Amino acid sequence: MTREDFGTWKEHPVTEALFAQLKEDLKRLQEALLYASPEDVSKLQGQAQAVVDVLNIEYQDIAQDH
Repeated sequence: MTREDFGTWKEHPVTEALFAQLKEDLKRLQEALLYASPEDVSKLQGQAQAVVDVLNIEYQDIAQDH
């Protein structure tokens, strides 16, 4: 994947819709953390971190060394 391919993917309407949904999911996870039982906190934190990782993905995170 080239840097240009990555940029095209990030700007694609389907990707933008996915990222918008992930942002909503993150908000729900953050709200759930406010009321979570101690047993659920770790799971919710992990889910939230996974969403953040996807939202913050950059080309260099997935570029293969050539």
